[in-house]
Formats: sequence, structure tokens, C-alpha cells
Amino acid sequence: MFFLFSLLFTVQVSFSSEVSCKRVEKVYTFCGTKINRQGNWFHFDLKSGAESYPCNDEKKLSFYDRIDQMDVRSILSIPYISGKIKLPEVRQNHDPGRLRLEALLKKIFGESKEEVRKNLVKVNFLGHKVSFQRKLGAARALETVGKELEKEMKVDESLKTFLKPFLEKKLDLANYTFSWRFVSGTNRLSTHSFGTGIDLLVDKGPQYWLWDEKRANPERAKLGEVAYKDVHYIPSKAPYFHPKAVEIFEKNGFIWGGKWNHYDTMHFEYRPEFFPKYTVDCESDLIAESSLVEEKDELIFHPDWRSDFFLNHDH
Repeated sequence: MFFLFSLLFTVQVSFSSEVSCKRVEKVYTFCGTKINRQGNWFHFDLKSGAESYPCNDEKKLSFYDRIDQMDVRSILSIPYISGKIKLPEVRQNHDPGRLRLEALLKKIFGESKEEVRKNLVKVNFLGHKVSFQRKLGAARALETVGKELEKEMKVDESLKTFLKPFLEKKLDLANYTFSWRFVSGTNRLSTHSFGTGIDLLVDKGPQYWLWDEKRANPERAKLGEVAYKDVHYIPSKAPYFHPKAVEIFEKNGFIWGGKWNHYDTMHFEYRPEFFPKYTVDCESDLIAESSLVEEKDELIFHPDWRSDFFLNHDH
């Protein structure tokens, strides 16, 4: 059975605190997971201990302070605009989706490496078998993206050429989804820890803002993102990924890191709360045990530049 949820507003609107909190609650409980909300407070009963976060803590924090001091409304405080937009994104710290509430993700997808692994399934994607999160319809969404890309490639030669590295299996996509790890220099879990992100590395090479900064401003960049907390970073070039591929991902509930001020063109992340209308397949939560991944199936760091990518990206 397919379930449809739809809220009547566009992503360009700045949501009020209560609307944001209701949307987050609606989306993340849509497939049956219970979240205990009492008034302004969301309570997450985790095995590691109970955690509580307000819908609105009334604090006016900078982007980087907010990353470390989340309330629920802040998840949607930077709207994600689907479709064609002007790039690069020059608004300071306009990185929709990077404000994540880890307790919420743990509640839905698993709060340990072992728990998340139990919720991973193998997905057919561009001829590869990749491990992805089955909860909240994430795996089914990625599978649908793959099918739609394959269909579009039959009529769009430029898309086929763009995705050629994956079609010819020059790159093994199985290595670019699940990896339980902290974001470099922090105690925050990467979205890859929950099996809800995929990185697509293309022949033209990756575009990641901090790598570009290492070439332009090596002394500052070597200190990492912490050196830019009070800096208005302005990209010098527009991030690029094939627009039809981005469109298909967005249609299926994924945000693209290329739309961030701190751009990351390879990164796609399942975040259905950012889209005003989206069909979630809750039955994909019930995929047979036989399709679960084995313990050995996990991202393996490569002894090349891609290792630096995984170890030093904030996603």
C-alpha cells in the first residue's frame, strides 16, 4: 500500500515554528514510529538514554552554534527549493538539510551501527547493489530514482554519458552509501551512518567547497570548516551535476548538496520533510529479512583521494 501525505505550501515559504514541528512530526511518524510530544517538547526514548528537545527554544543562534544546539523547528529553518535555481548559492550558510536532529534520526533509523545495519537492504541502482536504509521508504525511493534514471537515459544521451562511470562500473557505488562514522572534527554522526545518503562521483571530478578552498586559501582551509564559522563564504564557481538527475532525485525525496552555500555536488540525502508533496512507501519498511545486508557489507575507504572525501565531509 502506498500512502500519500501532502501539505499545502511551497518550499520557498519560511515556516512558522509550529508548522515546522508538525511537518517534521508528521513525516517521521508516517510509517508508524511513535514520537512522544508534549506541548513544546519532543521526547525521544533511546536505549542510550532519554533525550528531549523543544519545538522552539526561542534562541537566536548562528548557523554553527545551532548545529550543536538543535531544536526541532530548526530542521526546516532553511528551506530547500527544488527545481532549477541560481547557483552558486551565495547566501551565508544557506545549507538546507545540514541542520539535523541526531536523536530523531536515531529513533527512526537506528541508534547504533548494529541497529542501523539491521535496517539496511540491498537496492538495485544503476546496475549496482548498494546498501540503503529501508525505514521511511528510503530504500524504495532510491530504487525508484535508479529506475527513472535508466528510463531517462534512453532518450537523453547527455545523461547516459554523464552517468557512464557507474554504468561501466568504473566506480563501485556499494562503497558510497552506508558508513557509521563521525563527521571529521566533531562528535556528530554523518548522515551516511544512517544509510540515507549516497555519493555519486563522476568523471569530471567532485566539487566540494573546502577542497576548492584548499587551492584558493590553503592556510585557512587546512584548519578545516571551523576556520570559516564567522566567514561569509562565497563560492567562485557554480556547482554542477546533470540537472535531469537532480530533478529525479528531488522528485523522490532527496536533497542535493550542490544547492548548499558550502556545496557538495556528489551528495544526495533522503529528506522527505523538505518536499511539500511526496509519496512514502511504508511497505518498504517490511522488506524480507533475506534482503538485509551482511555484516561485511559496508563502505571501505579507498587509498586515494576519495578517502579524504569521506573522512572530511560534513554530510
